[in-house]
Amino acid sequence: MAVDDLFMWPGLPFPEGSSPQTVSRQLIAAFANNGVKQVYAFSCTRPVEDTKTLPEVLDAWCSAGHHVGNHTHYHCALNWC
Repeated sequence: MAVDDLFMWPGLPFPEGSSPQTVSRQLIAAFANNGVKQVYAFSCTRPVEDTKTLPEVLDAWCSAGHHVGNHTHYHCALNWC
């Protein structure tokens, strides 16, 4: 199983009350509650440049037994092309 674009896109805010941290915690809990293990999260690394707290999302993800893959440094949304 895989989660695509864990950080979402640079410049696009999360809905009020949500953040990469809250969404990833909810995903981690949902996977744990349903016995889903070793999920891969793919994300571009560009958002980390502007938001220095994002590495903690990856740390929590890996600490929960999941894996991280990279979509390159900057990968644009198809509807931007």
